[in-house]
Amino acid sequence: MEKLMTDWEALYTNILSAGSNYEKAKKNIISTIILILLTSLTFAQTEKSTYKVVAAEFEKNYNADNFEAVFSMFSDDMKTAVPLSKLTEFLTGLKSQAGSITKREFVRYENGTVAQYKTNFERDAYPLHVTRLRLT
Repeated sequence: MEKLMTDWEALYTNILSAGSNYEKAKKNIISTIILILLTSLTFAQTEKSTYKVVAAEFEKNYNADNFEAVFSMFSDDMKTAVPLSKLTEFLTGLKSQAGSITKREFVRYENGTVAQYKTNFERDAYPLHVTRLRLT
């Protein structure tokens, strides 16, 4: 499967520019950082199995504190924009505030290329977006 083809450096800069507004930054990051692996997409509003697999893999690794496995799903550009140390710091903070993922429900596709999931954590809920990436 092919890797994410997005401008991660611009994304990371936008996230960091949120500065002291940690909650806003957290929501922006969780909404976009998990843009995970896919090969093809249609405009149908039914969940594709590839999205389901990627989202489940993220959930499994996040809940197990296996942030290196989450990092390994990133493209080379994303790995450069968000180093493992920064990803680990963010996901550790998110987990300490929101807890583990308890439920994930497919909502819809946005722009035909991004699957949106309603993601419930032990103490909060955030959207999770999965876009074109590939598992390696």
